[in-house]
Amino acid sequence: MTYAYLADEDGGWGEIRYDRKQDTFEIVKLADWDLMISHPFAKQAKRAIRKMAHAQKLANEALVPWSE
Repeated sequence: MTYAYLADEDGGWGEIRYDRKQDTFEIVKLADWDLMISHPFAKQAKRAIRKMAHAQKLANEALVPWSE
């Protein structure tokens, strides 16, 4: 499955591909304003996707508040 995420409301969307069977992620495209080296917003999105997958509740859309 491919998920879109947004780092800042003024920027472009990023894409993350998730393979549920292997529990792996691939960042297809970083969102605008996501830092190139650490990409904290992509990491936050991956944590949220994995949490939903393990709870058997993968959603078509989800709003995940930022937390460090």
